[in-house]
This record gives sequence, C-alpha cells and structure tokens, in this order.
Amino acid sequence: MASVSDEGDQFCVDVVIVTHNRCKLVLGCVKSVLSDGYENKNIIVIDDASVDGTAERLRAAFPNQIRVIVNARVQFLAASRNRGMTNTGARYLLCMDDDCVIPNGNVIQELARVLEKKRNVAAIAPAVHYTNGKMACCGARVFPVYRPMRPRLDKRLLLTCDYVPGTIGMYRREALEKVNGWDRIRFPFQAEDADLGLRLKEAGYEIVCAPWIKATHLKTGIVDIPNNERAYYAGMSRIMLYKSHLTKTAYTTWLMVANAPVIMFYVLFLMCHYRMRGTSLLRSYIRGLSAGLLLKAKPPRRSCIP
Repeated sequence: MASVSDEGDQFCVDVVIVTHNRCKLVLGCVKSVLSDGYENKNIIVIDDASVDGTAERLRAAFPNQIRVIVNARVQFLAASRNRGMTNTGARYLLCMDDDCVIPNGNVIQELARVLEKKRNVAAIAPAVHYTNGKMACCGARVFPVYRPMRPRLDKRLLLTCDYVPGTIGMYRREALEKVNGWDRIRFPFQAEDADLGLRLKEAGYEIVCAPWIKATHLKTGIVDIPNNERAYYAGMSRIMLYKSHLTKTAYTTWLMVANAPVIMFYVLFLMCHYRMRGTSLLRSYIRGLSAGLLLKAKPPRRSCIP
C-alpha cells in the first residue's frame, strides 16, 4: 500500500488496529474505517499472533488497501500499538480495538481537526456507544477513582478528561514519542490507556473528549473477562496504575477505601456471571491482585518502544 502524505487541509492519519484471533470483528472494523469519508489515511492492522487465519483473510479481503503486520508471538496491546506507531509516519494516529466501528461520515476528519486547532491536545476521544445504544464512555477519569465520562450533551464542546479509553482515540505522534509510547513493560494489557493518558498530562499535554463525534463498541457492557489472562491483568493493572501515579500515602488510602468495593464487585461478578469457569477466573484475578501488590511501581529503565 502506497503511503500518503499531508495534502491541502487533509493531514495524513495512520489508523492502527490491533487484533488477536477475532477475524470477523477486525474485518468489520477495517470496512468501517474504509467507509469513512477521510481519504488521506493509511490503515495498519497489527495481528498479535492470531491462529485463526486473520492475516490471510485481511489481505484477501482488502488487497492494496491496508497493511498487515504479524507478531511472531503474542505481544499484547501496548507492545502491538507501539509496533504500529513505529511502522507509521503520520502526524496523527487513530488507534482502535478490533471490536470498534465508526459510522459512515467524517469521524477521522472531525478528530484530526481538533488536534490541528488545539496544539496542546495530545489525544482526543469520541463518544463510544454500545450496540444497544447506551453510551459506554466519552473519555474517562482516574482520580479519585476510575469512572467513565458520559456527558448528557451533544454540543460541539470539548471536555477535559484523564485519558482516552483504548476502544478508539486519536493521538498526536509528537506527544506519543515524547513519553515513549505505551508502557509495554508495566502495562502490557489493561490500564495501558490510562497510564498513557496520565503520563501525557504529566508531560504538560491536555486530553479531551468530543461528545458530538460517535463510534460504536460491539459489546453491551463495560466488564468482559472471558479468560484467565484477562482476569489476571484485571487484578494487577488497576493496582499498578494507582501505585505508579499516586504518592505512597494517597495510594494506601485508595487501596483501603476505593479499591475494596472494586475487588468485591469483581469477585461477585466472576462467580455469578461465569458460573462454571468462575472459580478458575477468580484464582487468576487473585493472582493478579497479589502481583500488583508485590511489584514495585518503578518506571522502565529503557524505552517502551522496541
């Protein structure tokens, strides 16, 4: 696929989509991006060592329209997004999960336009809706506790937030490079988006959300823990996030006051929702909690970008 460059008032945007063994979903995601009216874009799919024929299906379905990069082994989200970033060159990156679609229209142009006008904004999130029509989030807050933002307005008014949830968000390349991208060492999977947003804000940038720009997340609820791996990181990553970005006193208070109800929720959810697999998932979740409590929250000594 030939790369495109900035032309006129359309600035080149690289769309990076990470997928793993979800061929049908990523096909729909790519199709929705291609249908967007913004022409000056490159689409890069990072296949995180799928074994369901994802790469072959993508290349057959979209010849000369996208670029597919295959990880030799599973790298998880943070490392895969970093690989996508290092294999692109546009000033803006639109990062998407494979279960996200954008409606026909000008979502990419709307997001890029904000970044072009607001030079101190490092990332922007659209309003993400579930398939049942309910709003999942439009940006999110981390302090004092995690909470997705769901503004009750549809006006062209930018709202500040702490980070862009990983489902979909556009980033300024310059800002990503300044903070060394996603932290693949401490946050390989889950909370990698929150950690990135907080580090961007610590570097002096703003994070915003745009309620009038819409995308769809192909699920019906915010909690989804289908396997032991995800359960493990659900336990570990939240603790590591607050340990990394709070003072020791504030972290201890958060751990004892704010995180206790979260742990109880996950325990009940895993046991009641998954039933037969609940015990196994709960064990993985508890192992993740233990790992988060024991690990030191030191920043990586080397760049997170391979």
